[in-house]
Amino acid sequence: MKKIKSLVILNIIIMTITITIIITSLTNITIQPTGDVDQDGQVTMIDIIMTKRYILSGNDFSKQQQKLADMNHDLAVDDKDLQIMKAYVLYE
Repeated sequence: MKKIKSLVILNIIIMTITITIIITSLTNITIQPTGDVDQDGQVTMIDIIMTKRYILSGNDFSKQQQKLADMNHDLAVDDKDLQIMKAYVLYE
């Protein structure tokens, strides 16, 4: 009986630690808004300039930056995305 009680207590401790770890990791998640190419938490003229340079010259964008610049989610970064980004910044 003591063994079972010890196992139950051990299970409760393990579950408590696991839940604490999960909650801690969830509170550290940051969400980048679409259009936030420089990943500073805001969509600004800097993001527009970076995206325009990417479109015109093919500057290197990471996969994450490509996803963030794809404003209309058509899997391509092009002038359509740039126009949406401009409208967002102007009318925000």
